[in-house]
Amino acid sequence: SVQLPFIGPVKLKYITAFLIVADIINIKSSNPGGHLSHLGGALFGVYFASQYRKGSDLSVTFNALLNKVKAYFYKPKSHLNVSHSARRQHKSDEDYNYEKKVNQQKMDEILDKISKSGYESLSKEEKDILFKFGDKN
Repeated sequence: SVQLPFIGPVKLKYITAFLIVADIINIKSSNPGGHLSHLGGALFGVYFASQYRKGSDLSVTFNALLNKVKAYFYKPKSHLNVSHSARRQHKSDEDYNYEKKVNQQKMDEILDKISKSGYESLSKEEKDILFKFGDKN
């Protein structure tokens, strides 16, 4: 039921029947194509509902087609953010590789010390280096 102003509650089947009769009566008016379209839509709605009650969902194939069309036109954007820093110094390959080698040696020494004496044996500076290089990887 639907609550209509000045009328009260009315069942949807009566509203539907009224609109179908109104479309049939108005077919010969100025817009017969529109009224026939409404009637076709109503007939398809009845057919769709009857098939759905029987367990056959007619919209599955249509939805699959729409998903393929959507996948063709919609390309998901990457969620990666690329930032460029104007303050970053550009290093030559040799400088970069040398710095990487030195840092790796420092890291190896710190890790060796941890394996021999434990984390508590590290100095504040060694702990800072450990965390600094740990954040980069």
